[in-house]
Amino acid sequence: MAGSFNFGEWISARSVIGATLNEIGAENEKLFVCTPDVAMNLIEFKENYPERFIDVGIAEQNCIGVAAGIALEGNIPVVMGMLPFLSMRACEQVRTDVCYQNLPVRIIGTGGGLTSGGGSTHNAMEDIAILKSMVNMTVVSIGDPNMIRDILKLSMDYEGPMYIRLAQGKKDRPLYVPGTIEFKSGGCVTARDG
Repeated sequence: MAGSFNFGEWISARSVIGATLNEIGAENEKLFVCTPDVAMNLIEFKENYPERFIDVGIAEQNCIGVAAGIALEGNIPVVMGMLPFLSMRACEQVRTDVCYQNLPVRIIGTGGGLTSGGGSTHNAMEDIAILKSMVNMTVVSIGDPNMIRDILKLSMDYEGPMYIRLAQGKKDRPLYVPGTIEFKSGGCVTARDG
């Protein structure tokens, strides 16, 4: 069993995402990053690989459509944005453009649950139910912000669409000692027996 630890420590899952995408971008020229105006933690990738970075502005539906087009050209697009808008506002585009075609689009959403300071429109409680119901979609819910690194690396060789759900993403508690857990698709991490 993985060792859990220090519930007083905090890190930003969004920072882990930005650093990991930048690292993967150096190794994999097929990685593209798309965002609907949520790019503050993607600055390194944007600066290092501007030809593979697309910010569509506040237009989640367009972002998913652009990502689908990039995937149809043989690339692996990662879309990073806010959960309620990627799961609900862009629901039809995720279903039709990405899932029906079984494209390798990675959708990373922040703000899961009742975590947002933006009011009820920014809360996401339905996102897992919505996206899990879509054909070919794999849903991953992060329990520890450090897990995102392993999941993103794993996703580069994963077939089909993947939805990666985070909590707030700004200030998250690491639960496991780094290096003590191994993430595998289709499995889970037991926090504690009993």
